[in-house]
Amino acid sequence: MPSALRLPILAVLLTALQFPAPAAARPLRILTYNIHNGAGRDGVYNLQRIADVINAANPDLVALQEVEQGTTRYPAQHMQLDELAARTGMTGIFGKTLNRLGGEYGNGVLINPEFELINTLNHTMPNPADGELRKVMEIRLRIDDDGSDRRVNFFATHMDHTSSTNRQAQVDFINDLVDDSNIPGVLAGDFNFDDQGPAYVKLLEQWVDPTAASPGRPNQIDYVVNRGADQWSTVTPGRFIVNATTDDASDHYPLLAVLELQPYTADFNNDGDVDGADFLTWQRNVGGTGPTVLGDANHDRVVNAADRAIWSQQFGTTGSAALAAGAIPEPATVVLAAFSLVAAVLLTRFNSIAIASHPRIIPPVRSCRR
Repeated sequence: MPSALRLPILAVLLTALQFPAPAAARPLRILTYNIHNGAGRDGVYNLQRIADVINAANPDLVALQEVEQGTTRYPAQHMQLDELAARTGMTGIFGKTLNRLGGEYGNGVLINPEFELINTLNHTMPNPADGELRKVMEIRLRIDDDGSDRRVNFFATHMDHTSSTNRQAQVDFINDLVDDSNIPGVLAGDFNFDDQGPAYVKLLEQWVDPTAASPGRPNQIDYVVNRGADQWSTVTPGRFIVNATTDDASDHYPLLAVLELQPYTADFNNDGDVDGADFLTWQRNVGGTGPTVLGDANHDRVVNAADRAIWSQQFGTTGSAALAAGAIPEPATVVLAAFSLVAAVLLTRFNSIAIASHPRIIPPVRSCRR
């Protein structure tokens, strides 16, 4: 073997032999719920009832609308988001939209306490028709604790109920927030529009709607949508939770969707094996960008060193089922695969010389807009 080839091949081989477990995908249960300030359709203020609905859904992420903190309505100075966080055992974040009745009014987010909070923002949305002020919360999270560093942007909002012009401008604003992002995103809330109008068409420019079709769908104004079919799969389409409790707890039904991040996979040629051929695919495409670029193991839409690291972790695994389960290959399998990698690299080097010499060519839901 020419000495010029030995060091690169040895470096690749040694990298491949160091492999922690591949990151396994984790289903996320995502709930959106307009709680109507804690007052039910029966006129009774009962925050425990709201907490019971949330606990029964067992969510990882919750977007809440019409939340009051310290107002004089109902129990005076009641901190609703704080109370719901305590009663559900989740991490609560309040996003103030405006002052109201001696306190604050806006959106809220509840987060699985196992998730790491990285950053929070509360964006003021456009209001060209001079309606009520509206905002969208942006929460960046790290959702895995296995060292895989999987991040998600969770957006929670309540759009204008009076003006189609405002709603379209607000969708455009949210779309612009994620236009250049390669981080998987979820948007949830009371959008105050159904799936028949121009705002919904704009929404689909950036987002995928996994809501289950149903006879009541034209009345739907609450949504959980995700960004990037290449980054998410739908485990359970969004469905409204309809029972005796939710009938009375608020003037909206809660909507629950279960989504899953696409698992990291370095099987770039989809032959069921992670081997030397996949490394060569990564090598040919390094620096490439876009949702369909080959060599992008972590679905961040750019081929770089992070994808090579995932290939190293998964090198030698056989079969898509093994990758999905995050299986670790047997040592003998790794040795055989390593030799196949050496052969593939050598073949590519010699073919490159030859080519250079001889070139060739849901149930019905209520429509309560506020």
